[in-house]
Amino acid sequence: MKKLLSVLLALTMILAAFTACGGADTPETPSEPAAQTPTEPSAGGDNVPVDDPSDEGGIKRGGTLVLGKAKNLDAGMNVTKETDCSSGFTFYAAIFEGLFTVDKDGKPAPFLAESWEFAEDNLSLTVKLREDVSFSNGEKFNAEAAAKCLNYYIAEETKHPFKGNDLKLITGTDVVDEYTIRINTSAPDSNLCLGLASSSGYMVAPSSIDSGDIGANPIGTGPFVLEEYVEGQYVTVKANPNYYRMGEDGKPLPYLDGIKYIIMTDDTTQITNLKSGEIMGLDRLSSSSSTLTAQGMENMTTYMGTVTNVYTVSINLGDETMKNEKLRQAIMYAIDGQQIIDIAFEGFGAPAKFWTDPGKWYYNEYNPYSYDPEKAAALLAEAGYPDGIELELKVISREPDNTVAQLVQAQMAEVGINIVINAMDTASWVAAVRTDHDCQLSLSLAGNAGYEPARMHGAMFSAFGGTDTGIPEVARMKELVDEMKVTIDLDERVALYDEFQRLILDTALTVPMGHKYTYAAFDNSVKNIEFHYYGWLLFDDVWIDQ
Repeated sequence: MKKLLSVLLALTMILAAFTACGGADTPETPSEPAAQTPTEPSAGGDNVPVDDPSDEGGIKRGGTLVLGKAKNLDAGMNVTKETDCSSGFTFYAAIFEGLFTVDKDGKPAPFLAESWEFAEDNLSLTVKLREDVSFSNGEKFNAEAAAKCLNYYIAEETKHPFKGNDLKLITGTDVVDEYTIRINTSAPDSNLCLGLASSSGYMVAPSSIDSGDIGANPIGTGPFVLEEYVEGQYVTVKANPNYYRMGEDGKPLPYLDGIKYIIMTDDTTQITNLKSGEIMGLDRLSSSSSTLTAQGMENMTTYMGTVTNVYTVSINLGDETMKNEKLRQAIMYAIDGQQIIDIAFEGFGAPAKFWTDPGKWYYNEYNPYSYDPEKAAALLAEAGYPDGIELELKVISREPDNTVAQLVQAQMAEVGINIVINAMDTASWVAAVRTDHDCQLSLSLAGNAGYEPARMHGAMFSAFGGTDTGIPEVARMKELVDEMKVTIDLDERVALYDEFQRLILDTALTVPMGHKYTYAAFDNSVKNIEFHYYGWLLFDDVWIDQ
């Protein structure tokens, strides 16, 4: 029987006002994600509940979880360099913890912070820390350690990848007393707590920072400690003997003795090892076919993640040809997103109005376009190309990107646009599209992790040729992103997000084609699989029924 765990979190999500980021009650343990209920597709395609295998018997301790990892670490074990949150942090969250986490409604919740309060002018945040936490090497976690870590992150020489967004407004962190810090900002920061719920707020031991190489010496407060890292092959971690949180049996977490992450980037290799039992799970099924295969395995449960991948065709305004708005509008009407979902995603997706997921508190239905090849052809003629035009589409050579590109090519051909596909390796694509802006069109993939929109919106400017394009609307979009960061009132922020979305779509800068769902798969013996709200897997209370 196929088993499917649907984790469509917060479908009626409403984020409380910014003041919800302060004055939290003190819990005994950090807030955890909502419980996840296994479901099974019915004949009509709906999900119906099945028995939860974790209900059988009591918790069992011990054992090593052997996990297939679909993506390699981009920055080794250096948490201050990694940017692929939903993938890389499946490693890092085993070793590091932040001041805050995120609850099932997308609100900041306590983790290493017990409580917090903003100053009346919103220019500082006073944070009370837990007093029962040590780093895995025995160093005490206290205000001095926390302040040292945050001040290291904002230092120019650290070159933290989120210095320009999560950490942008932080000017320094002061020690108030042994277990209290004050985070100072240059302006009110609407995203401060949520931003520090990711790697921007992961606490690294003072000795690790002093060593000058966090990647070689990653020491955190998390449930596991690094045992061995062989680049491109595997990572092993073992239980942290100094971990402070307790399990349901009254003993310290984690339940597992350790985890072995084996890097497997090839889809066929992943499924072969899953079938043979060489691995007990996969953190991300790389294709729709592998998802269908895993769902057909009686000994496996598949889990739908909290992150969708949004496929778009992005248009580079730095290219003179693409500054023609009628041409861009023709492209918008020429693409049939539903066909891409049906064929390239094999039904594992949903139409996209924009980058954001339905159910998020900032979601907006606005999108003035629909698939209309006749209108696309008319607009192409109005743009000055009655006999058609040839355009280049740069894509990363992988699936389903290659199939998506071929479908886009066929759809565009129907209206007179000849698409030349330039398939590239990832590094070459990033250099050409994101860095050099050497493209006309690019097939882009954004992981919709549920972050505050300003973070995602700011990161997407590179897909449009940067901010220096000479297009007034792009300059306004940059202003909007800056305003989002410092606007505290929720209704005012939503209005800024809505204006941003309308500018993007009205100016025809990107074609949102579809949300592709993400899935993990684990043997039925592996219990308590959970996703962080931002998309990575959590293993602190996972156990094996062995």
